[in-house]
Amino acid sequence: MIFRLAVLGASLVSFLLTYYKQKKHEEKMVELQQQQHKVEDDVWYKFIFITNENSGCTEHLRQEESCGDKCSHNYLQTIRQHVRSAKASISLCIYHVTLATILQELTEAHSRQIVVRVISDREMDYHHASITKKLKEKGIALKIQPDTQTFMHHKFLLIDENTDDKEVWFGSLNLTAQALTTNCENMMYTNNASMVSDFSKCFEMLWESFSDL
Repeated sequence: MIFRLAVLGASLVSFLLTYYKQKKHEEKMVELQQQQHKVEDDVWYKFIFITNENSGCTEHLRQEESCGDKCSHNYLQTIRQHVRSAKASISLCIYHVTLATILQELTEAHSRQIVVRVISDREMDYHHASITKKLKEKGIALKIQPDTQTFMHHKFLLIDENTDDKEVWFGSLNLTAQALTTNCENMMYTNNASMVSDFSKCFEMLWESFSDL
């Protein structure tokens, strides 16, 4: 009997300790979630998805007209508006960019004394539709991947990364008509400071290691 009571007592103690630890863990998780919500009250996350539904939007890009909220023309206009909103800096790291409207936005930003820097892949120096050479001709700082055996395949955009209005865009989307209308692509943009910081560090690392065009 005494042995059984001892075993029962030990089991009860073990159960209570486990319950207490679980309860404390749940309380801690709730506290962390509440802290996270407080930190992210002013943080936003937005997305662009290019699907098969965008396959009919090629003419909309050319004619600068919209077929609805998810039209490729609207998505491009959103990108342009955010680039145009830059007050201090634009850092674009992208494999392929051919859109004349992006060339226009970057050139106009450069003329407004915005610090514009672009990183791209060496192949784009030879691609007939690429705007990299035109960017260089406009006086925009440009660097390329020096290694011919690998690709610089990033697609991300930093706007005012060192200010309170910082934001970063990233995903699979190249800034081309094909990417906006034919491929299945995604792009996320946010003002999350930690994410902006990580992408900014990546950009600076590449900028230091890559070659001038």
